[in-house]
Amino acid sequence: MHAIGHRKALHLYARNLDTVGINSGNRFNRFLDIWIVEVEDRIFVRSGGHDPAGWFATFMQDEYGYLLCDQEVIPITGYLPVDLKDMLPRIDQAYWDKYGYGRRIPLVEQITSPASSNWTLEIFPQAS
Repeated sequence: MHAIGHRKALHLYARNLDTVGINSGNRFNRFLDIWIVEVEDRIFVRSGGHDPAGWFATFMQDEYGYLLCDQEVIPITGYLPVDLKDMLPRIDQAYWDKYGYGRRIPLVEQITSPASSNWTLEIFPQAS
């Protein structure tokens, strides 16, 4: 599938799946389950663990990785959004809208806290 097809697939998955798997870097190892949101036709993921040696840190050194969405592996790139400060309220609200119920509320509070803001990536399908 080419990047345009992956772009459409990413948006469908962001709307319809609770979690996706993320794999960072060029090495293909294990996928970690994360939450994914769509805001204004853009896709965002966030690290709730703030692990300085985790998947997010790997994206900061090597922007390439993979998402596992409903058994489809999509090659991606991930970057800190250049307009993160402006987008934060909308990204946080997307997390609340999608995940802010029941036993998930404490996790949403954590992932939308100011401490988690700088652990936000915008995801793009890799160009073929």
